[in-house]
Amino acid sequence: RASNTLPGHDDNQLVIYEAHPKGLSANPSSGVEFPGTYRGIGEMAPYLQELGVNVVELMPIHEKPLDGGYWGYNNLNFFAPEHTFAASWQATGRVDEVIDEFKWMVDELHKHDIEVMIDVVYNHTGEGGLWRERLFFETYDDMTSVNFDPKEVAGLYSFRGLDNAAYYALSPDGQTYWNNTGVGNQTRPNHTPMRRNIMDSMHFMVEELHIDGFRFDLAGILGENDLDYNSPADPAASVLQDIIDDPVMRENNVRIVSEPWTAAGTGPGIGGFPTSSADPAYAWAEWNAHFRDWWRSFINNDDHKLNWTEGLDGGAVMTGSQDAYGWNGRKPYHSINFVTVHDGFTLYDLF
Repeated sequence: RASNTLPGHDDNQLVIYEAHPKGLSANPSSGVEFPGTYRGIGEMAPYLQELGVNVVELMPIHEKPLDGGYWGYNNLNFFAPEHTFAASWQATGRVDEVIDEFKWMVDELHKHDIEVMIDVVYNHTGEGGLWRERLFFETYDDMTSVNFDPKEVAGLYSFRGLDNAAYYALSPDGQTYWNNTGVGNQTRPNHTPMRRNIMDSMHFMVEELHIDGFRFDLAGILGENDLDYNSPADPAASVLQDIIDDPVMRENNVRIVSEPWTAAGTGPGIGGFPTSSADPAYAWAEWNAHFRDWWRSFINNDDHKLNWTEGLDGGAVMTGSQDAYGWNGRKPYHSINFVTVHDGFTLYDLF
């Protein structure tokens, strides 16, 4: 593994616990000394190990604006962990101690045989438009949107101030942002500045922070053609291939996992993510929506069939959806099987 202190686990052994970096330990029931912090997560390592968890997948940990939402998917900097999640910052206001605390958290989890994955959001950022004010109106033949905040007062923090057109996917007139993400502020991941930024960010988190894997939010955006975002694209020509071919990722056996869809249905789509051209055994894993949908229906509906039901084959989803992933040599363990995550109901409410 990246830290050289954790042997890692076979892919078929993973028990992945998705958690909010603040919410995981924020409740007093967590019993930690520093609730709602990276240090609090590290303090919970023995408890998580006792549960049987061997991977903690943290929702976005990168710096975000104050109006970025609780979940944290509106990031401003892909190198800086959110300082308000650090007990050291809360106690002293010293931002320089945040990285040390984050590393301590990772080390504590590793000591308890738990890998650390990070949810990364390279497809859009938290600047360039106040999308909380955007309203959508559906007519009989179309969906239109209106943003009541004028573009002249849209947020400007970092990338937009450096080079708006280089980092962001803009409309032909340069006045608005492309929106295959569904939340606006779409980046240009296959243009040189953003493409380099993604790889440098991943290298930093693996080599310096000892992160064991990444889950890529709306990863389909990373496979779109630059400046031609809705046309069919070849993932092998995109940053998706750069990531899975990267020697640092392969050397450290870093887990690479996609959320394979986009709001617009663009990019490679479910099952379309590549293997490494240098090592066919190293490949993208994907969140398996087929597994999710079939198991939800099977558990909730008494008349649900074990075999084909509404296009989903129960046998296929229980054996890794090779019908979706097998075309380029990927294996059943490249299916990340889940029933519920942060999108939608909790497991308790779902069933």
